[in-house]
Amino acid sequence: MTLTELRDFSNTKLGDASDITAAEHREVNNAIFDFIGTLLPLAEGSFDIGDVTTTDNVRTVTFSDVGTDNYRIRGSLVYKGTDFNNSNDVSYVTGEYTRTSFKIGLREISPNIQNLRFDWELKPNN
Repeated sequence: MTLTELRDFSNTKLGDASDITAAEHREVNNAIFDFIGTLLPLAEGSFDIGDVTTTDNVRTVTFSDVGTDNYRIRGSLVYKGTDFNNSNDVSYVTGEYTRTSFKIGLREISPNIQNLRFDWELKPNN
C-alpha cells in the first residue's frame, strides 16, 4: 500500500460522517502499521571485518531470526583506521540470505592492511 492509498483508505473509513466500528478502526490501524513496517528495518547491526587478508574473502553475518529470507541489505563499508587510503581499495557483495544470516564477499584491490566494519540494515522486500 502506498502512502496515498493509505491516506485515502483512512479518509474513507474515518470520514466526518462515518459510524466506524471497532473492526473498521482495527483495519485502519493495521493498514498504518503495515505501511510503517515497510519503512523499519527487520534487523540492523555492525559487523567487524578488520583486515581483508586475501583477494577474496567471504564472511557470515548472523543475527536473530527475522522470520524471512526475503529482504535486501542496506550496507555501508566503514573504515576504522587512521589512514583512509589503506582502507578504500575494497569492494563487497552480499548474498546467501537466510532467516538468521547473510554472507558478505569482499575483494581487496591492493594489499594494504585495512581496518573495516560493515554497518547494515535488513529491509523487507515488498
